[in-house]
Amino acid sequence: MTRIESKQIKISKSAETVFNFISDFNNFKDLMPDSVKNLETTQNSCSFSIKGMPSIKLKIGEKIPY
Repeated sequence: MTRIESKQIKISKSAETVFNFISDFNNFKDLMPDSVKNLETTQNSCSFSIKGMPSIKLKIGEKIPY
C-alpha cells in the first residue's frame, strides 16, 4: 500500500470551520496541484488522475463532526 505524507501545519481556524471545509469534496478543487487531471467532485465523492498513476476515486463513508 502506498503511504502519502505531507508536512504538518497549524491552521488558525475553528474545528467547526475546518470540518465543514474538508467534509465537502467540492472544496478540494482549490487545493489540488496542477498535476491532477480529470477532477470530478460532488459533496461526498471525487475522482481524479495523476500522470503515471491509475485513476483515484474517493468517497466519504462517514462524517464524525469535530
